[in-house]
Amino acid sequence: MNQRQNKKKKFDDNDFIFDPFAPETRIKNLMSRRRSKENVSAVKDIFLTAEKKTVDGPVLFKKSRLKIVFLNLTLFDFFNFIFYPAIIIFNFIWERFKLILLKRRLLKKYVQNGPEEVCDIFSPKEKFLGLIMPFGWHRALSIFLVILIFMILPFVALNFASSVFTTREKVMNLSEDGYSHLQQAGISLNSLEFDQASKEFNEASLKFSQAKREVEGQNLLFYTLSLISPEFKNVKSSGTYLLSAGENLSQAGYYIMKGLNKIYHQRSGDLGARISFFNDNLSNAILAVAKASENISKVDLEQFSSASFEIETLADKDISELQEKLGEFNYVTDAVLEFLGENDWQRYLLIFQNNNEIRATGGFMGSFALIDLKDGKIKNLEVPGGGTYDLQGQLKVAVSSPQPLTLINPRWEFQDANWWPDFPTAAKKIIWFYENSDGPTVDGVVAINSNVMEDLLEITGPVFLPAYTRTITAGNFEMETQKIVEIEYDRTENKPKEFIGDLAPIIFDRLSKLDQSGFVKLLQVLYNNLQAKNIQFYFSDEDLENLARQLNWAGQMAQNDGDYLSVISTNIAGAKTDAVIDTSIVHEVKVAKDGTATVTLKITKKHNGVSGDNIFTGVGNNDYLRIYTPQGSRLVKASGFSRIPPELFEEGSYEKDVAIAAVENSMKKEPVSNMDIYDEFGKTVFANWLSIKPGEEKSVTVEYELPHKFSGRYSLLLQKQSGKDSINFLSNVYLSEIYSPKLTYPETLTVKNNQVIFTNTIDKDLFYGFTFN
Repeated sequence: MNQRQNKKKKFDDNDFIFDPFAPETRIKNLMSRRRSKENVSAVKDIFLTAEKKTVDGPVLFKKSRLKIVFLNLTLFDFFNFIFYPAIIIFNFIWERFKLILLKRRLLKKYVQNGPEEVCDIFSPKEKFLGLIMPFGWHRALSIFLVILIFMILPFVALNFASSVFTTREKVMNLSEDGYSHLQQAGISLNSLEFDQASKEFNEASLKFSQAKREVEGQNLLFYTLSLISPEFKNVKSSGTYLLSAGENLSQAGYYIMKGLNKIYHQRSGDLGARISFFNDNLSNAILAVAKASENISKVDLEQFSSASFEIETLADKDISELQEKLGEFNYVTDAVLEFLGENDWQRYLLIFQNNNEIRATGGFMGSFALIDLKDGKIKNLEVPGGGTYDLQGQLKVAVSSPQPLTLINPRWEFQDANWWPDFPTAAKKIIWFYENSDGPTVDGVVAINSNVMEDLLEITGPVFLPAYTRTITAGNFEMETQKIVEIEYDRTENKPKEFIGDLAPIIFDRLSKLDQSGFVKLLQVLYNNLQAKNIQFYFSDEDLENLARQLNWAGQMAQNDGDYLSVISTNIAGAKTDAVIDTSIVHEVKVAKDGTATVTLKITKKHNGVSGDNIFTGVGNNDYLRIYTPQGSRLVKASGFSRIPPELFEEGSYEKDVAIAAVENSMKKEPVSNMDIYDEFGKTVFANWLSIKPGEEKSVTVEYELPHKFSGRYSLLLQKQSGKDSINFLSNVYLSEIYSPKLTYPETLTVKNNQVIFTNTIDKDLFYGFTFN
């Protein structure tokens, strides 16, 4: 007994030696050490960890790359995990063996105190499976099984380790390949290479599916590990959810490309049907992204230490932004289908504006068309041969023109209806004139500047018109059109604008049959012209109009809390001279110590035409220049403007238009500079004439004080006029010496001490701003 006690004490001094003769509590303590926090945490992240990567490309899959990998484990860890259940098994067998020994002791004690003939040694031997077994075979078999388990377990551990490491490599490689294909799909989509993008999305989906199958093939391993700690089950589930999310995103991209391929590959059939097919696939893509969001939300972030923030960001921000963008896109396609007459006939006025003769919304309205659409097909297209002048004799109302327009016509008519730079306001007046000239009710107005036709001819190629014995190209469209409609037309028949009606259907037909490369070019041309306001929409339907405004396709005047500027030119009796006039604008702002800001605006125009050389460009340009500033701006001084003799303006006894009368009745005239000052569209307007002759260069200057003081930040919203291109713009903001600029937007702003410089070409609406201490 003393020897056993000494042996027990010896074992107690070494916690890593297992004593099979120790009490049951000794075994439990050892098992508790085997299940220590350190060992569990060592295998807690066995399955997955994640690292977020940024994918260059469109907003569709931006910032959504996850790298799925296994945490490296040592061979000792695997032996540790495998021997633990072996200890449990051995303990179970040992407890049963002790019970057998106890029974034998009790039996022996009972035999010593009881009858002698309790056990018959000559009784038949015990049998097992028909075999006669020797005495004590249970104990021998138990010991053999224990020894066998301990001999086999190392090989099992090696097999598990090999299986896990192999699976880890496969899943890591497959997931990396999957997100690589997603990245390439984004790049292809950004380049409008739709075929390649479709292949990449499909490949990404296949890679993620293979990775999931590899993980699911290790279910037995993770079940075994879950016996050690239930957390292993959460680890495996989290990894599966992440892989499923990648698969869902791939499927979303595949659906989108499937719809796009239908649009630009199929040249036959209704355009509306092709867009409807795309819209259905877009809905499927939205569902797939929603499923990806659901899968990521099921990920247990505690299983991912350093990557938990990135995964949470993906779920809360990136996926939600993607859902929002696709939802907006779905809304746009629904609107496009409505525009194309999916549910009912739609009738629109197409206004062709010649921006060589600039007007507020883009150019002089020389021609127009009435177009009926149903299911994406043009059911009717009417182009009056006399253009907008055809409505002069049919106009049933007589109203006075805005005062500057009385230089050419005291009676306001359809061709001059686009007086306001705010296109929705001008479009309503266009419809009013059209309907008051026996025209039918229309569902909206689409204004197209002449340079859009030049861009379309670049795509379709030259068009030969036998009736006019000439070929029209992008290079000669402007000149040939002006010659045909202004000079060469039949004076007796008097249908100069019939040329547009002959040319337009041919262009539309060629556009409907473009190949893939041509279709890509068409999308780019349409996008660029929408950005430059060379195409503008107005809809009588409130939902469609709100959408056009949100997309900045409505040509509306915007609002800004800070500074605002829009310079609007209106050519009145100046022929087509805007084609040869260069314009530059210098905008200087001085911010005083108290935040008061004074703006000095210098506008320079150079007439590059040659007098008498060309009937369209060799004449003087008369520009009624309007400068829109923040409402409440106060004019300090102005100089350099022209004076038009009052006798050149015609007066008429016509009724005043309500909107025009409201402005003119509130208008003030500054006596020194003769500037017109009034409020309109939430802005204060400074307006005056600038006349310039061929070969001449002139500058005008306007100084005004902004209505509010600037404290801590300054911003300027500069809105482009439709039809006016390539205007050089330079803005200098000079802060008081007590201020210094801090954060800037965009970051490319030039900062010199207390001066901020912004320079650009006005080809779309521009915005910049900065903060200062």
